Formats: sequence, C-alpha cells, structure tokens
Amino acid sequence: MKRTKVKRSSSFLELMAQPTVKGSQLILYFSTCVSHVLRSSRGRDKILGVVQHLSDLYKNCMIDYLAENRIREWPIILRNAKIINESMKNGRKIFRLLRWIEELGSIGKNTKGPYDAIIILKLVRHIAGAIYYILDNLVWVAQIGVISKVITNANWKWESTKDAASFVRYILLLIINLFSVRKRRAKETELIEELESDPGRIINYDNHGYKKMLSLVKIRTKRRYQALDIMKNFLRIFMLMKSLKLPFTQNVSGVFYSICGITSSALAIFKLLTLKTQIRIEGKQTIKRTDFQ
Repeated sequence: MKRTKVKRSSSFLELMAQPTVKGSQLILYFSTCVSHVLRSSRGRDKILGVVQHLSDLYKNCMIDYLAENRIREWPIILRNAKIINESMKNGRKIFRLLRWIEELGSIGKNTKGPYDAIIILKLVRHIAGAIYYILDNLVWVAQIGVISKVITNANWKWESTKDAASFVRYILLLIINLFSVRKRRAKETELIEELESDPGRIINYDNHGYKKMLSLVKIRTKRRYQALDIMKNFLRIFMLMKSLKLPFTQNVSGVFYSICGITSSALAIFKLLTLKTQIRIEGKQTIKRTDFQ
C-alpha cells in the first residue's frame, strides 16, 4: 500500500543549516528573511530592541569594569553605547504610536460571545495594554517637547504608571498562555487517545481520522509557539520588576537585565522567522496513524 507523502514547511533554522546551500543562495535566503521581518512594525521594533539591549549590555559591562578598576572617566565608545541605547529606546516608541487603538479594537472583540475565565483575563489584559500604550505615547510626546509644559513636572509619575500597566499586562498574558497551554495539552491528549482507540490503524484522506490528525498537528504547533511566548513574558516581567524598583531587584546586576532584553527580542524575531507547520497531502492514498505519534 502506497503511503501518502506528508510535507511540512521547513523552518528557518533547517534551511539555514543545509550543507549543500550555496553562498549566494544563503545570502538571498537571509535577505528574504530579514525583509519578512521588516515588513511589520513589530519586526522593526524587535530588531531595534536587540540593538538597544546589546548596547545596554556593553554599557553595563563597561561600567562594572570601570568601577572595578576605579576608572572615573568614560571612554568615547562607552558614551556612544549610551547614546545608541537611548536612541533605540526613543526610536522604538515610534512603532508603538497609536497602538492603543489596536487594543481598543481587541476589547470590542472580547466583549462579544460567552464569557469564561480566559475571555475575562484577555479583556482585562487589553484594557491594561490600552492604558500602557496611551501613557507610552504621552511620555514620548513629552520627551520630544510637544506637551512638555503640561506634564513635564509629573513625567516620572507617567513613566512609573506606564511600567505598572505593562507589568500587569504581561502578568495577565502569562496567566492566559499557561491556561491555554494546559487546555491545548488536554485536547492533544484527547485526540491521541481517540486515534489510538480506533480499531483500524489507517487514516484515509476523506475519513474522520484525517481531520483529527490535522487538528492534532495544529494544536501541537500552537502550543509550542505559546511556550516561546511564556519564556518571553517571564523575561519581560523580570525587566519590569527592575523598572518598578520592586524589592531585591536593585541588587541584581544590570547585565542580567540586558541579557533578558536581548533574549526576549531575539525570541520574538525567531518566532517571526519560523514558519508554522503546514500539512499538504499529495493524492488520496492512506497513511498509518503510527507515523504521527
């Protein structure tokens, strides 16, 4: 019996690691991937985030070195790293301009339909997100001097409130992802048990087992992407704890927070680069269920 060929779209790392790829093809593929990231404002934001946290990492390492060797004067390269860090930080705010409108749209979507724990958490999370983006836009507009006469004296309050709203947003997002992963894991186990309980071990192109198999692949893909989101959320929460000056956070080295920022931005770029698993069935032959366990 001839088996169906099941093809999965190759991931970014798989294509980059092919030993037979020519140099010109590798450069072309890398350029295509970078272009894919740059198409979206979030992709540009994350690339600037990597540059920002890299410069911040260098700055913190150099400051520790100067303090250890009792050197007071900053070298020019350290001053440049600080300038790059501040420039990237301010530049990223441009990509967050009016993002609160997107959050308001998400609030409208979550107000429809039946309510459960996850929907309520999402609703509160989008409200916190809208508050964060509004305050972030106000702080940026105040920093460039447009409305400085109005909120300059209270700028630190806007900044701390913005960080608090972002902290609540990431905490809620972490809880939502944990609930979703648990729910998808239970659904995945249920589908596997249903496929194993069937008396036949063959999946036809047009039978019910085929649809279950596709559902299993989709659930696994979404669950693995959510694992990346959970890791990113943890890192962002650590960084916001320092910004809010929570207890014990000031004793942690700034190098650790810089590494958290680099890792968080790199994971976001990696998620944009990787291709979600897609299943394409050639022909109407049959396949064994054991191939997907």
